[in-house]
Amino acid sequence: RIVGINNRDLARFTVSLQTTFDLLRDIPDDRIVVSESGIQSRDDVVRLEKAGVDAVLVGESLMREKDVGKKVKELLGKS
Repeated sequence: RIVGINNRDLARFTVSLQTTFDLLRDIPDDRIVVSESGIQSRDDVVRLEKAGVDAVLVGESLMREKDVGKKVKELLGKS
């Protein structure tokens, strides 16, 4: 089972990774947790991973990049 946590407030369109950190404690350990939106850097990925997130959904930060492959490598820590 997969649980996606949307970090974007759809009423105000603000984004905060804190949403994921706040909701993680309420999700059973046997779930796959995906943090969605607001992932901009390797540091974001590392913080989410350390908190127990299993996967991230990255969109906007990739769409803004000229070199998408380079950005993916950066997010994965392979740059």
